[in-house]
Amino acid sequence: MYESELNEFDARQFIKKRKPTAIRRVCCLTRVSTLHEQQTNALENQNVWIADLVKKHEGEWTFDIEYDLYVDRGISGTGLKNRTEFNDMIAKCKAGQYDLIVTREVSRFMRNAVLTLSLVNELAECGVEVYFVNDGIWTFRGEDHFKLTIMASYAQQESEKISERVFSGQAISRKKGIHYGTGNILGYDLYKPDAKSSERTTYILNEEQAETVKMIYSLCLQGKGMKKIKYYLEEHGYKTAEGYSVWHVSTIRHILRNYTYTGNYEYMKSVTISPLTHKRVSQLDREKRQRKEGKFPAIIDIDTWEEVQRQIDSNMMHGVDKEGKEYRRGMHKGKNLYCQKMRCSCGRRFRFDMGKAGSGVYRCYSFAAGASRSVREQRGEITNCIVDGIIDWKLDLFTVRAFQYLSINIEEVKKKVHQVIAKVYRPKETAPVSEGQERMEKDICDLEMQKSKLLDIFLDGGMLSKEEYQRKNKELVDKVQSLKDELNKVADCESPVDRKQTLLRQVDNFVNRILEFPTIDDTIIRVPEAYIETYIQSIKACKGNVFEFTINMKKQEKQMNESKLIIDNSSNILFGECRIGYEEAKSYANKLKRKVIRKQWETPVIIRVYGSMK
Repeated sequence: MYESELNEFDARQFIKKRKPTAIRRVCCLTRVSTLHEQQTNALENQNVWIADLVKKHEGEWTFDIEYDLYVDRGISGTGLKNRTEFNDMIAKCKAGQYDLIVTREVSRFMRNAVLTLSLVNELAECGVEVYFVNDGIWTFRGEDHFKLTIMASYAQQESEKISERVFSGQAISRKKGIHYGTGNILGYDLYKPDAKSSERTTYILNEEQAETVKMIYSLCLQGKGMKKIKYYLEEHGYKTAEGYSVWHVSTIRHILRNYTYTGNYEYMKSVTISPLTHKRVSQLDREKRQRKEGKFPAIIDIDTWEEVQRQIDSNMMHGVDKEGKEYRRGMHKGKNLYCQKMRCSCGRRFRFDMGKAGSGVYRCYSFAAGASRSVREQRGEITNCIVDGIIDWKLDLFTVRAFQYLSINIEEVKKKVHQVIAKVYRPKETAPVSEGQERMEKDICDLEMQKSKLLDIFLDGGMLSKEEYQRKNKELVDKVQSLKDELNKVADCESPVDRKQTLLRQVDNFVNRILEFPTIDDTIIRVPEAYIETYIQSIKACKGNVFEFTINMKKQEKQMNESKLIIDNSSNILFGECRIGYEEAKSYANKLKRKVIRKQWETPVIIRVYGSMK
C-alpha cells in the first residue's frame, strides 16, 4: 500500500510494510495445468513474454531469468499441493529475498479465491507486493483489492466450470463404454489401434496370465486368505503383470475385486469430491458404481466373481450408519483383544509380537517399525510412546487390578442367562448339538478337508488324472451326504424338552468355561476376554508408567468402532488409582514362572480406572 493513497483514519497504515524502493528485487511466475503440446507451447510464450516485460522495466527491477523465474509445469492451480516451484517462491519472499512477484494474470497465480487472498495478505505483511499484469492489479494499491477479489473468484469459477465439462465428458464416455486407464491388468494386453482416440481401445486375452487369474479366484473360493494365496503363487512360480515373482497382498486383493475380469467395465470406483482440492474417495457401495458391457472376453464368470465378493465381505468389519443402513468399513478386525482396546498416548494402535520363548510384547506402531528412543530423541520426534513395549503378562496383571473396582457375580450372570434362554427358546428352533451330533459333524468336517486336499493335489498337477479325481471326489461327496442325512434324523428324534435341557447344560458349561477367572493358588491371574470385551471401553498407555482403563458404565447398543476409540478421560469419572511395585509384580510373575527385571520396576506402575457414560 502506498502512503499517498492512505488517509489518517485508515488502519492499514499501521501494517509494517517495506516501502517500494527505486530498484525492486523481482521474481516471476508462470504455470500451465497440463503437459499437452499446446500447453507446453503456451508456457514458452509466457516465458518470452516475461523476458520482454522485464526489459521494459530495466533500471527499476533486478531480475535474473535463470534464478528468479519460477515455473509450474503440468500442475493445477487450485491448491498448493505439488507446486514445488510456487511454494519455494513464496518461502523466499517471506524470507525477504524479493520485493515484488510478477505474473501474467490471477489464474496463473492461483485458481482458489480464498488461498489467493490469504497469500496476498501474508505477503503484504512481509512487504512483498504482487503484480498481475493483464489484470492491471497491484496488491499494494487500495482500490485494486476489491478488483483482486473479483478476479480471484472468477479464476476459481472458471476452474470449476472446466471440471464440470470434464465430468460431463467422462459421463458420455462411460455411456459409450470407452476404456479408461493404462491397461496394465493381469490377464489382458491393451489393444489401442488409434493413439488419438480411445473409442476403439480394448483388451486382448493373455492366455498365460489368464490362467494365473483363474488360479487366484480358485484359491479364494477354497477359503484361502490373501497371504496364503500370495505364498502359493510365489511357491509355484506365478508371475505378476509386470513379470515379477514377488506378490503383494494388495495386488491380489485388487485382482479379486476387479470387475473387469467378468468382461465388463466398471466405472465410478472412486470419485472426486471437490474440484479445488481434487480429493478422491473410494466408492465402497458397489451399487452406486456404473457398469457397462465390454467388447473383450471374460476370464471369470459373473457368478464366480459375486461369490468371491461375498466371501471377502464376510471377513470384513461391518457397521451401521445413523439411518440404520449397513456399510463396510474396509478394515479387518484384529484378533488380539488388547490391540483392539489399547492406544498409546500418541494416539496410535499397538501391535502384538510373539517371542520365541512363548511370551509376547505389545509395541506402539510409532516405534514398532521405527528407531530406538535415543535415535527418535535426536530426530526431535515423539518420545512419549512406550518404546520398550509391554510384556503380555504385565498387561494381564494391570487388567486384574483394574477389575478390582468392579464386582461381578458369576452365579447371577448364569441365572440371567438361564432366564433369557427360557424366555426366548422355541421347540421348533434348531436343536442343540449332542455328543453323537458333535461326532458326526467332526466326521463331516474331516471329509470336507479331504475333498479340499484332493482338489489341491489335482490342481498342483500331481499323479492324479481327471477321471480318478472325479471318482474319489464323488465317494467323499456321497459319504458327506450320508452323514448329513443321519445327522438330520438324530436331531428330529430328540424331543423338545430334551433339546432344552441339553441347551441349558451347554450354557452352564460355556459360562463356567468362559466367565470363570483363572486362578493359581487362589490368586486371580487373568481376566476372561468376555469381561474385557464387555466392560472395558479403552486402555490408554501413558508416559511415566501410567495406564488408564476406561470402563463402560452405559449399555452399548452396538459395538464401538475400534478405529475411533475415545482415550480422553478428562470428562470421565475417576473411580480409583492404585500402584504396582516390584514385590507385587515378582509375586505375580513367579506364579506364571516368568522373569522380573528389578530395574524395570524402579518407577511403580500407576493404574487409573475411569467410568464413562458415553
